[in-house]
Amino acid sequence: MANERIIKELVSPNDLDYFSTINQENSWLNGYNKESYLKLLERPIPSNKKEEWRYTKISEAVNQFFLKAKENKTLSYVFDKNESIDDDIHIYFYNGTYYHQGELPSYITTLKISQDHPYFESKIYDDNKVKDCLINDLNTILLSDMLSIETKNNQKIDKMIRIINLSHKDCALSPRISVKLASNSSLKVFEHHQASESSVLNNNIDIHLEENSTLDYFKLIDKQIHSHDLTSQKINIGENSCVNLFSLDSGADTSRSNIDVELNGDNSAIVINALFTPSEALHSGNQLKINHNAKGTKSSLDFRGILDDSSAGVFFGKVKVHKNSSQTIANMSNQNLLLSDYAKISTKPILEIYNDDVECSHSATSGNLDDDKIFYIKSRGIDEKSAKMFLVQSFAAKIIDKIKHANMRETFNNHLLKSLKIN
Repeated sequence: MANERIIKELVSPNDLDYFSTINQENSWLNGYNKESYLKLLERPIPSNKKEEWRYTKISEAVNQFFLKAKENKTLSYVFDKNESIDDDIHIYFYNGTYYHQGELPSYITTLKISQDHPYFESKIYDDNKVKDCLINDLNTILLSDMLSIETKNNQKIDKMIRIINLSHKDCALSPRISVKLASNSSLKVFEHHQASESSVLNNNIDIHLEENSTLDYFKLIDKQIHSHDLTSQKINIGENSCVNLFSLDSGADTSRSNIDVELNGDNSAIVINALFTPSEALHSGNQLKINHNAKGTKSSLDFRGILDDSSAGVFFGKVKVHKNSSQTIANMSNQNLLLSDYAKISTKPILEIYNDDVECSHSATSGNLDDDKIFYIKSRGIDEKSAKMFLVQSFAAKIIDKIKHANMRETFNNHLLKSLKIN
C-alpha cells in the first residue's frame, strides 16, 4: 500500500470547487459529488501487478477521467425524425442525461424528470454505502441523472427495455441504473455501449430481485477508440429468483467489468455467459465475486475470450460458498482462444467453500487455433481464412447459442461477425 500512488497525485487542488457545484438543477446532488471526490483523493490506484488488475491501464483511465470531466459539453440529444422505432422501449444516455421519446411507462423514471427526490436520494445513499469502490466513486462525482426501473408484484413485462449509451467524443460520462423486480415479476433489459472516441465511461448498475422473479440482462460494448469503459454491477437475488446475464465486450484501452452477486434467497440463481473479443492493443477485464448465502443456490459462469493482435484479457472469478449454504451448485469456466502470438490472457478462477454438501467446479484453458483442425477443413476445399473463421465462430457459438431470445441472439451474432478479424 505504501508504494502505491494515490489519486490525489493526479488531480488539481482546484478540482474540489468544480466537483462541488456541478448540479445546478438538483443542487442536493452536489453533496454526493463532493463526498465522493474527497473519498477518491485518498484511494490508492490499483496496481496492475495484482491478478485482478493485470494488464489494466487504470492510472491512465483515472487521469483521463479527470481531464475529460472538466471538458464536458452541455449539448442536448436531438432525436432523428426519420429514426425508426420498434415496439421496444428506447432510452438514450447522452452528456449526463437520459432521454426518451414519448411518455415512459409507470415503472420507469429518471431523476431529472421525477419530482420524488427522496426516492432517488435513498437509492444513491444505499448504493454508495454498499459499493465502496473506485468505479462507484468516479461515477458519483459526476452524477447528474439516474435511471430507475421498478416493477410491481406479479408484473410480467414483455417489451425489451433498450438502454443506449450513445457515441461520445472527449467526454467523461457517469450513467447510473437501478433495476428492482418485485415479487413474481419479470423483465428484459438490453444495454448497448456504442463506440466512443477519447472518452471515459464509468457505469454503475444496481440490481435487486425479490422472490420468484426473473431478469434477462443483455449487454453489448462496441469497440472503444482511445477510450476507457468501466462498470460496477451489484446484484442481489431473492428466493426462487434468477438473473440471466449475457455480455459481449469488444474491448477498449481499458474495459473493466466488476460484477458482485449476492445469492441471498433459498434456490436463487445467477447465470452469466460472456464473450470478450479485444483486438489491436485493446483490453478487456472481468472480475466476478459470487457469494452463495442461502440453501440450494446455483451459479453458472461461462466466459470465453477471443484475443487477437497485441490485445490483453483478464478473468478473475471468485465463488464463495458460506457454511449454511448446503446443496449449492456452482460451475465456473473460462476458455480463451489466442489468435496471435502477441495476445495475452490472465485467468484466475477461485473456489472458497465452507460447506460439504455442494457440487462445485472450475476450469480455465487458453490456446491457439488447432492446426490439425485447420488442415482437415482445408482438405475439404475451404481456404485457410474461412477455415479459421469457422473454428472461431464455433468457439463463440457455445456462448451465443445459449441466448433464448431470437432477436438478441441475432444481434449479438451479427456484432461478433463484424468485429472478428481473421488473418
